[in-house]
Parts: sequence; C-alpha cells; structure tokens
Amino acid sequence: MKDSGTSPPFLQSRGHALFEIGLVAAVVIGLIGTITACVASYQQGAQKSACIKRITEVQRGVRAYQAEQRLQAGDPLPLELKSGKALPFSTAPCCPQSGKAYVWENHIPVNGRPVVRCPHANQRGHIPSITEGW
Repeated sequence: MKDSGTSPPFLQSRGHALFEIGLVAAVVIGLIGTITACVASYQQGAQKSACIKRITEVQRGVRAYQAEQRLQAGDPLPLELKSGKALPFSTAPCCPQSGKAYVWENHIPVNGRPVVRCPHANQRGHIPSITEGW
C-alpha cells in the first residue's frame, strides 16, 4: 500500500469534535434554562388559578351559609365561617401558593364584593377578575 501522506478522516476531525461537543453542550444548557423558566412561570400561573378558584369556593360557601341563616349584607361575619367549620373545608382556607391565611371581611359583603382577599392580591395578582353576582 502506498502512503498518500494524509491521515484517515477520523483522525483529521479530532479538533472539530471537541468544538462540536462544546456547542451541543451549550445548546443543551440553554434549552434547560429556557425550560426551567417556562416551568416556573407555569407553576406560578397554576397556583394563581388555584388561589382564585379557592376564593370563589369560599365565596359560594359564604353565600350559601348567608341564605341558609337568613343573614343580610352588613351583618357580622360569624366566626365559624372564618375558621372554615361552616364551610366544606377541614381548616381555615388559605392561599395554596404560600399557605398564608386569607384576609376576611368583618361583615357579610354586598353582592359583587369578595368576602376574602388573598394576602398576595397586590403582589402576585391573586384577584378574581369577575365578581358579578357574588
């Protein structure tokens, strides 16, 4: 066999292989960072939705209790509502994101006004957008 003076192709590309591995690693790290940011954003949105849903459930429970007990808007809010005992909750309702207790009104609110407010209402937007008919 005659030696042509060139080395086989797998020996010629060793420098390129290291560069390509580094490039692939950089792309994978970038994708992991993007996916992590997306998952965090999704979790925050899911927790916000869960909080607003819980506020809605509390509101419905209070309105059912109000109708059953024949309470009027402006009447004092009974303590058994704030503790969750008169509602379908085993404990006092709280924000699912932080576990902090909701801030309760002291009186039965007028229609359209929520009876509880999330402690994260201003910072994280845990506020129901529609409260008509509440």
